[in-house]
Amino acid sequence: MELIRWAVELGASVHGNTPNELLPALEYYYDRDHLKAFLIAGILLEMELSPSQREIVELKRCVSAYYAGLYKIGKNYADKLLAEHPEVVLYQNNVEAFEAYFNSYYDYCLYIWPYTYGSFIDVARALKWKLEQQGKTVIISETLLTNTSDTIVFGAHSYVRTPGEIPEDAIIYNLEQLYDGCPYDNIIYRNILKNRIVWDYSPQNIAWLKKKELGKEVKRVKMNYAPTLKIKTDTFIKPISEDIDVLFIGAMNGRRQAVFDQLKKLAPDLNIIFKSNVWGILRNELIVRSKIILNIHYYLTGILETPRVSHAVANHKFIISESSSPEDEVEWPGIVFVPHEKIAETVLEYLQKPEERKMLAEKAHDYFKSQD
Repeated sequence: MELIRWAVELGASVHGNTPNELLPALEYYYDRDHLKAFLIAGILLEMELSPSQREIVELKRCVSAYYAGLYKIGKNYADKLLAEHPEVVLYQNNVEAFEAYFNSYYDYCLYIWPYTYGSFIDVARALKWKLEQQGKTVIISETLLTNTSDTIVFGAHSYVRTPGEIPEDAIIYNLEQLYDGCPYDNIIYRNILKNRIVWDYSPQNIAWLKKKELGKEVKRVKMNYAPTLKIKTDTFIKPISEDIDVLFIGAMNGRRQAVFDQLKKLAPDLNIIFKSNVWGILRNELIVRSKIILNIHYYLTGILETPRVSHAVANHKFIISESSSPEDEVEWPGIVFVPHEKIAETVLEYLQKPEERKMLAEKAHDYFKSQD
């Protein structure tokens, strides 16, 4: 990115901007880094170019999008070029390349429900990796695909707010906590689950599903380790240090707020962050910066928030969690489980034990990674 920034700065010195500094940068990255080439082409197309320059840059933007994995964007560009120049064989080939990608056949489509991407993408990527290790072909999609043997749906509980199509033979992967009177114990979600195969991570959830006679088949599919869970620290602009003493990520309610208030009262000088609705790089940076990550139940079921916990464990982070069911606790050695009323004092205790925190974090990570 420094080369791109340098080219922009040089161009800006010539009465506002000139494409003549970025054109060589496009040539430089075109065979080296397709994403950067795509970004440069987009900037250039906002500048004054000759017709021949514009034609070259548009083509390179289209090709760079394909090789950078920006297939939907690239196909739009390819279709536009072909519509404007239907006689050009190269443009015909570009469209065919995109169509071949979109028409590829997959063993599994991992379909993420609209507006739930941040909640489920980590689990979906990890599952994709696991299935691919078994020799399966897998794609993650935010649209339903027909060119697949099986569709696994993440976030189907959101149908209540954002209705959409669900194939009759789809597998529903439930990652929500289920119990009598829970927000997902409604007729709409029960009807979705009733005659479909259901995957679930939690023994308690599975017991509830069977009690309610939901799912023509219910299978436990635990969170699995995958290299995709590892946070890429080289994506951060500045070097990261553990300057956050305590981190909690999740929606707030009274019992979570009570822990935050107690911590601030006992140790007002600590850097304590409770954050909700944070995803992607922003969330990852917070996790890497944290000495201690808290897991506090939203509901009183005692079901461990395994999807959230697994991501932190995969990144060697030390976790203090509110007590969970015995089945959950035994499956996560290395996590410190304590009653709700003891969370704050346990945090203060472990802040004084950096070596033990590191040892327990490694124990949790190694056990998680060793599981089939």
